[in-house]
Amino acid sequence: MGSALPRGLVTCGEGTAHLQPLLSIIDRLLHRWPGERCYTGISFMQSDAYGFPSSSAAGASDEPAYRESPPSQNSQVFTMYRITVDASEETVTLKSGRGSRVLHGQWVIFYLAMALRLLPRDEVSPYLESHELRLLGPWFLKKSGSVGKEIARHLQDLADWGMADLVAHDGRTKRWRLGVPASDISLRPSPEQCEAWLRQQQWGRPREHRGHPP
Repeated sequence: MGSALPRGLVTCGEGTAHLQPLLSIIDRLLHRWPGERCYTGISFMQSDAYGFPSSSAAGASDEPAYRESPPSQNSQVFTMYRITVDASEETVTLKSGRGSRVLHGQWVIFYLAMALRLLPRDEVSPYLESHELRLLGPWFLKKSGSVGKEIARHLQDLADWGMADLVAHDGRTKRWRLGVPASDISLRPSPEQCEAWLRQQQWGRPREHRGHPP
């Protein structure tokens, strides 16, 4: 009895010796597959939940799933303005980031009178006052109180156009100045010719001398 059990075991071991490599492979597969299935299932489920492709489908990549787009030009904090006064055409063009406006008549005088005050001069206030404007062109034909009221309405128009910063004021009906630097103002054909044209708009000069610059 004592020797029968070892002999049976030896016989069984010898009989299955040629199956050991196959059993070893099966054993390794049984231990690997559950883990790989679980890992693959979790990875795929997370990818579907957040809308990102799985690494097995898209391939390995270091690129982030979300990339912030660069800021556009419309996100700039400051808006560029420009004023062009053309005495020969008797127009003033106001430009901003939102577009442009072309004005005529009394508004050419209004903007030109303010623009000339930005030229280097001694003891000249940058502000144009109501009584000074009333001496020029069609402004002379208006009542003293209506000049300031009309300018105040124009300031509201500028705000509606997105150009409120073009004109600054010390009292909406009292006195005004341009809100842009001289470098953003263009006087055509030249500052000298624009100044000569504005002088010709002053009341008290002979009417035949009022008009276009020479």
